[in-house]
Amino acid sequence: MNLEIAEAALKVSEAEKALKVLKSERFEAELKAKEGVRAQYAERMLVLAKAVQDAEAALLNVKNSSPDHEWEGRKVYKMVPRGTRYMPLDPERVEGIIETVRIGARFANNLAHYSRPGIGAVIVRHLKKDGKPGLKFSMTFDGSLRGWLLADDADQ
Repeated sequence: MNLEIAEAALKVSEAEKALKVLKSERFEAELKAKEGVRAQYAERMLVLAKAVQDAEAALLNVKNSSPDHEWEGRKVYKMVPRGTRYMPLDPERVEGIIETVRIGARFANNLAHYSRPGIGAVIVRHLKKDGKPGLKFSMTFDGSLRGWLLADDADQ
């Protein structure tokens, strides 16, 4: 009985070794095949990646040279409601300056990339208490200044 168990265990061990050798040969063959495929497509991939990079740079330059908004640099304001539904307060006047985003525009460092406006977008840059433009801004979509009114010359 013990002899039969030992022979069966030996056969299992030999089969496991053969399987391990076969798996390593298969891995080496797959690795060589992948290297061949990579070598076959590498040059074309580099050329196309360079073409995509050049096209993205050209698009960025076109967006950067887009025309300014007609109110560019002018002061606007918006009345923002304050308080709650049950305890409303007087609305607050928020002032800003119309700006078209260009390459190198400054934004807060803690702003996620998906929250930043794109190049060529029109934003309202909020004014600080001293009247200078700050880092806060309001997005405008499609350049429409819904809710923003042009400040009178007397207010400036």
